Amino acid sequence: MGEISYEDGQWIKSALANNTNISAQVMANASITQGPHYNVVGKLKGSTNPEKMIIISAHYDSVVTPAFCDNGAGVAGVLELARIFSEANRTGEYRPPYTLVFVAFAGEELGLVGSINYLKQHGNEMRDVAAVINIDCIGNRIFQITETTTDDKGLNLQDIVTKAGQDLNVHVNYTEPSGSDQETFRDPMSMNEEYRYFWGTDAGIANATRVKSSIMIDSIPIFYSDVWTDIDAPGWIHTPYDNSTSTRTFDWVGVDRLQTHIQIVGLSVMRVLSAATDPFMMEVYIGAAVAGAVAAVLIYVERTRLYIFLRNIRHEILINFGTKELVMVIFLTGVYMFLSFAFFMRIGRDEIVMYGFPTITTFRFYGKPFEMIAIMSSSTGGGGDPGEGLQVFGSPEYAGTTNVLLPGLLLNFVVFGLLALLTVYAVLKLRYLQEYLRSSDVQRQLEQ
Repeated sequence: MGEISYEDGQWIKSALANNTNISAQVMANASITQGPHYNVVGKLKGSTNPEKMIIISAHYDSVVTPAFCDNGAGVAGVLELARIFSEANRTGEYRPPYTLVFVAFAGEELGLVGSINYLKQHGNEMRDVAAVINIDCIGNRIFQITETTTDDKGLNLQDIVTKAGQDLNVHVNYTEPSGSDQETFRDPMSMNEEYRYFWGTDAGIANATRVKSSIMIDSIPIFYSDVWTDIDAPGWIHTPYDNSTSTRTFDWVGVDRLQTHIQIVGLSVMRVLSAATDPFMMEVYIGAAVAGAVAAVLIYVERTRLYIFLRNIRHEILINFGTKELVMVIFLTGVYMFLSFAFFMRIGRDEIVMYGFPTITTFRFYGKPFEMIAIMSSSTGGGGDPGEGLQVFGSPEYAGTTNVLLPGLLLNFVVFGLLALLTVYAVLKLRYLQEYLRSSDVQRQLEQ
């Protein structure tokens, strides 16, 4: 790729306007060689669960530009976070429980080559990676992150980063997953196909363990074409203006914004570490807590009048509820659940597997107090806040796909079932009261 300066471009534009014939010879001196490119990796060993990891990354390669924003800014962020966490660990101020892996990837501009080869070499470690936070093109006017969904361990990285931004008074914009090295970990099958397309060979990562909580931290505008979008301002990556002088001249990458964006990443890492708990030990803790609670309730029931109260409830149900009443309970439960489905709906984002590849798309969620049904919309969010800026979805055959959310469905069945039971019981009691009052009136009349 060759470029000319802005001033030369303006001269050519003016000359063409005056019908001047123009010819030029452009010489681009380049050194083209072959050889290995290297990822640069640093690790800060965790204090309590060193086998668990968080990857904090940025790519250090560039196109033929000074690469101040893309991606010198991201590499600076990784280096600064490595310095801060290492210093805190050395002084004892804070020792991360998980191992922090700081990576500067090579070959991102060549099709995520560095991160793909990293995954190929470290694929057996991915099940122990809690999150991947990739920094690319930070410091611009609008802070932006790629969407994620709650992973299998209950971690919602998108919510964590959003809350960190809000706590630092930064509005967080959302964009669909794409664009940089985090996708290697979030969607290895797709990146394996991309590698095959660009390089004609299989990278061997198609079946690698996904790290669902993989996110890109970036900012916009970054391309000159952004001037024709809602941003209404140009970016300058992949041009000679991606340099320290132009960022000041055009108020593009700002020092204060650069610092704040790195702080958001650091705060997010801290909160991921705070939320991270060994899944097996969590199950042990929950099981012990439940067993203790059940034991305490049993002891309490045997030693107090609660046992009598529960026995009376059972007695009331056996006496007052026949087949007719049970049918009414089932009918009312269905009515309550239908009303919940009909009147409570929200638009949200979730992940589906489309053609074998994970895709985050828009859903209509139904139900209260727990959501029971998710129906895939015919449109998908194109940036901004989730649920806003909807555009036509590329695979209409998936539109209307219904997913039954079994946990919410069962919980609603229990809640509405109890409500229906209480409703029928109250009606029965009111009817008995009415009959009692009526019989009392008859008895008084007979006595008179």
